[in-house]
Amino acid sequence: MKYDNNLEFRFDDDTEEIDDPADRFEDDGRTAEPSIDGFSVTQLNGYIKNLMDCHPQLSDVTVWGEISNLRPNRSGHIYFTLKENDDSVIKAVMFRRDASGWSDELFEGAKALVHGRVELYIKGGYHQIICDSATPLGVGSWFAAFERLKRKLWDEGLLRAETKKPIPKYPRRIGIVTSPTGAALRDMMNVFRRRSPGTELYIYPSAVQGADAPAQLIAGIEFFNSDFPVDVIIIGRGGGSIEDLWCFNDENLAHAVSNSGIPVISGVGHEIDTTICDLAADLRAPTPSAAAEIAVPDTGELAKRLENQRMRLGAAIDRELSYRIQRLENAKNNRIFRLPERIYDELAISLDGYAERLSRAVGNLISAKRTETASGAGRLDALSPLKILGRGYGLITHDGDTVRSIDQLSAGDRVGIRLSDGEAEAEITSTREYQRKTN
Repeated sequence: MKYDNNLEFRFDDDTEEIDDPADRFEDDGRTAEPSIDGFSVTQLNGYIKNLMDCHPQLSDVTVWGEISNLRPNRSGHIYFTLKENDDSVIKAVMFRRDASGWSDELFEGAKALVHGRVELYIKGGYHQIICDSATPLGVGSWFAAFERLKRKLWDEGLLRAETKKPIPKYPRRIGIVTSPTGAALRDMMNVFRRRSPGTELYIYPSAVQGADAPAQLIAGIEFFNSDFPVDVIIIGRGGGSIEDLWCFNDENLAHAVSNSGIPVISGVGHEIDTTICDLAADLRAPTPSAAAEIAVPDTGELAKRLENQRMRLGAAIDRELSYRIQRLENAKNNRIFRLPERIYDELAISLDGYAERLSRAVGNLISAKRTETASGAGRLDALSPLKILGRGYGLITHDGDTVRSIDQLSAGDRVGIRLSDGEAEAEITSTREYQRKTN
């Protein structure tokens, strides 16, 4: 088979003519420059795509593997990668029309059985599976390892909320452990310049994927804790597949983050990505940019709030001053201050009234007490023994004792008799006892 610049395919005379996919590609009107002998990149990719589209087995394939780099799109399409251990990977996409059948059991690290067709994406120059269905097959080895480590660290207490340290509200010095050439650092620097340009930033360069990354990330945490103290540490990187982010699932890194004496904010990957480092950190941010947003206040916003508070305080002071001035003016115009002598006139009149009321009250009290005393004297006089003696009675005494019974006297006793107007002595010649009546 031969080709010329116009991609017109010719076959030798003894070759059976078949339906060549290049015929359809030629109909698209995409031709190379006539002066160049060969394919353009677009033509070559298009040709390969047409070959794959015409292959019956590639139009109806069933593939199983572990889901990685899962990225649901706002358009409703779902992009992901199927991988077999660390040996081979293939990109895949499920468009919105088929995505309604996507199960919650199909997550990053899960095993899946997908069905669809294999196509070449011309612009990217890579082949992918266009999926029309996906069936969960349980968890993959990566996810199982993640869950085992997560449970172990939880039992050790590293992931519990009570171990988390508070993030300072206004840090002056921030240490960042990340790749010095990654987009994540540029994004964070943009946030810091916008929100808090006066904050001091110190970068500890580290690998953020691969076998060497955990040790370098740990060294960065330890550097800021022992050699160069800062107020808060940010550790993280941009998005990637589960393989790219796996260094942040290192057990030793989790211990270094949890044991850090300085609060650590972890911002690894995208919002849907969760690593052990995120769980061990004092605060998890969904992205590196979000970590920067959380770490520092917006000084511009703070300035606006302070200005607003200043204006409100000034207005409150003005209102209070106006109120006080008005009260002073009212007091100055009060007749008490204009004619202070009238205060004494009114008080003198009031005092005279009080004196008159007091005099009446005292007179009434004395009169009442006199009447009460006279009444009591009359009652006492009526009960006086002299009054009784005045009615013809006498008081007999014998040997200084008042005689109340005939039993106290005997014939020959001398007794004294007290009358109302004097006293007398007598001798008892005889005694006679009266018989007492009994009921």
